[in-house]
Amino acid sequence: MAKRTYMDESMVPPTPKPEKVNPGQVGLFDAPFDGDDYNDKRDRKRLTGQIERVYKAMKPGRWMTLDDIVAMTGDPHASVSAQIRHLKKPKFGSHIVKKRYKGNGLYEYRLKNAKS
Repeated sequence: MAKRTYMDESMVPPTPKPEKVNPGQVGLFDAPFDGDDYNDKRDRKRLTGQIERVYKAMKPGRWMTLDDIVAMTGDPHASVSAQIRHLKKPKFGSHIVKKRYKGNGLYEYRLKNAKS
């Protein structure tokens, strides 16, 4: 494959930044969560299960409402919403989550370019 050359350096696409993970982190969702009331011993297993279920539901990359994801995961709306935000964080994979307005205060979400 031939190397691309650019006449204008501003046209060069940015180099993706490597994902930041914690030392000793084994899987994509093994990083600790955070928050004012977060207790690792009490909450990590539950929250890791939630983010894994939300990721699995969204992995096919189709547009889904929170209700759609809740129906697939069995997790509460607030938890699903929080896990969608977590998926965007570097320590949980820096996933691209697209959002679009469906109407009447309702939004749809789509996980873009899900890996493995």
